[in-house]
Amino acid sequence: MKAFQVLRPVAILGMIGVLGAVGAGSVLADAVTPTVAPTATSTSVPVKHHAYTGTIKSMAANSFVLTTKAKGDVTITVNADTKYHVPGVKDATWANFKVGDRATTMVTESNGTNTASHVNLIPAKPIHVVRTGTITAYTAGSSITIKDKKGDSSTFVINSDTKIQFRHGTTVVHVGDRATVSARRDPASDTYTAKHILDFGAPKTPKGPKS
Repeated sequence: MKAFQVLRPVAILGMIGVLGAVGAGSVLADAVTPTVAPTATSTSVPVKHHAYTGTIKSMAANSFVLTTKAKGDVTITVNADTKYHVPGVKDATWANFKVGDRATTMVTESNGTNTASHVNLIPAKPIHVVRTGTITAYTAGSSITIKDKKGDSSTFVINSDTKIQFRHGTTVVHVGDRATVSARRDPASDTYTAKHILDFGAPKTPKGPKS
């Protein structure tokens, strides 16, 4: 019983020593904890990438307005780094595009400005036309121009695939002959190439009344 009474104060003093050591360590730890400087807020401008498809509404030297189904009219800038693609045209440039063309473009948006990295022409479907009228101009192997009865003229490209046939004894194409031209539109160049020309010869002169 006496031994217990002697040891008890010692145990209590030991516990106090341990607690004191822990408290001192905590104070030291707090004293040496480094202060971390706040991270600077980034000021970089966010960049977004978009793809737009639509019809070219208007054009300028360095920009164009594309009318899209989802976003309406979108103004897009072009520059020296913009790449162009037109089917059938090698090394296409901005000059190969025109108002009314369908196009798809990849753009980078920064500070509210859309800059095109690529502009691709969407070819229109080839259009087949037939014109009948009087030949007003003809260059063998190059072109033919037909003026219809309404007074409208149409010029067609002639190439090695163009077939020419004659009627009523005609053997050579002449200006003034009546002819029918069948042609198709080339979407890449927006020109009409004659596939078939049927030359009927010069129109017959009406006979006068018998004397």
